[in-house]
Amino acid sequence: MSAFEAHGEDALVEWLKQRFGSADGLTLGIGDDAAIWSVRTPTEVVLTHDQVTESVHFFPGDAPEAIGFKALARSLSDIAAMGAEPVTALVGLAIPRNRSLIDCQRLFIGMEPLLERFELTLAGGDINAGANALVIGTTVIGRCVTRPLLRSDARPGHSLFVTGPLGGSSLGKHTTFEPRIREANHLARHYEVGAMIDISDGLALDLHRLTEASGVGATVLAEAVPRSDDAHRLAGRDGRSALEHALADGEDFELLFTLPAEEARRIECDPSRWYPIYRIGGIEAEAGCRILGENGRAESLPPSGWWHQFGEKG
Repeated sequence: MSAFEAHGEDALVEWLKQRFGSADGLTLGIGDDAAIWSVRTPTEVVLTHDQVTESVHFFPGDAPEAIGFKALARSLSDIAAMGAEPVTALVGLAIPRNRSLIDCQRLFIGMEPLLERFELTLAGGDINAGANALVIGTTVIGRCVTRPLLRSDARPGHSLFVTGPLGGSSLGKHTTFEPRIREANHLARHYEVGAMIDISDGLALDLHRLTEASGVGATVLAEAVPRSDDAHRLAGRDGRSALEHALADGEDFELLFTLPAEEARRIECDPSRWYPIYRIGGIEAEAGCRILGENGRAESLPPSGWWHQFGEKG
């Protein structure tokens, strides 16, 4: 019997109910077969689900609080990319035998700052003890603040922006990043945003996803791509340039978005914008992604980044 099983699933459920069990709009929360939420929104409802897996997204020695934070923050980043605000969340745990009840509580304590910051309700989920590895699945339900912001709405002539420096996330940012909910909501309310996606698998790869969904191409200006301090640190260790890290490391969770030309000019001098933005290139009619080097020569930009590998079909 595992340390968790000795204390019992019910003990964790009761602890969760006491700590997170009530909120406006939640008719029935943690403790029953399903939660009941009274939907009160004049705009469209957005749903997303994400999973983090031990030895893929985190390692056995990582602090449970950091793991829990990352698990929920990833789903919140997807909500941000749709131009929505989060309302309620469901969390599913597959827990290995070496994890204790306290470990499980610490996972949820790690989520608590995000729940508070974004006024997000934890409505329920599921727990499965005895797994071979720790897996956390998070479902978040949100509502659009205006219209949904999609990957498929980039148009030729749009400018391409990111909300922060990229690369080197493995040195710490991948478990401490801030989901860009507030930035996305401000963009949705104040600008005619074209397409938007969050950078989870790398700028180059996620740009390809955005352009393919929109049926367009793009050119990135190499000198304009913002590189984090950690990207420079990694470059000093492994021989890859800071630009390569910024293009392909992934888990930056910044927003990549497009704006029409006039909106692009307006946002850069708008005093109501409190967050940084970086114009890194533009959208074109010609398919494919290119990068314009500092030497003025354009080259193909391959979809490098984090790919989830699947085995051969047997």
